Amino acid sequence: MRLFLCLILISPLTFADFNCEVKDMKMLNDDGSLTTPPNPWRVGDVFVVDKLSGDVTGENAPMLDMTVLYVGDGANAWKGISTPVLNRVLDSANSPLGVTSSIGNSLDLMWISIFVESPNKPFIYHDDTSVFTGICTVF
Repeated sequence: MRLFLCLILISPLTFADFNCEVKDMKMLNDDGSLTTPPNPWRVGDVFVVDKLSGDVTGENAPMLDMTVLYVGDGANAWKGISTPVLNRVLDSANSPLGVTSSIGNSLDLMWISIFVESPNKPFIYHDDTSVFTGICTVF
């Protein structure tokens, strides 16, 4: 029984990374709708997200490193928020002036549906006015 438990705890899915590819890109219009940009330059971009640390690698990754909010499980998604944004919020909490500028303060979030019973795990990522969707595989 102990051997079985140890094998589960050190299984590849426990420490696996996500290999992701952007399949679609939308941008926010002034009327509140989403539209495909004239040149969806991010479609086809590939990147790797470290499941535990949130580190993002890949020359064309649409996001910076993520702070992992939840690693996910069989019923819930992996969730991350942009580390630079989170750091600014935490730093401002310690400042007597609070947040003094909104420059560069977009809220970048990522959701990977690791609970999907398929090797292809859908993801959605959004930054200030863009939404990216695609597929991640666990490796």
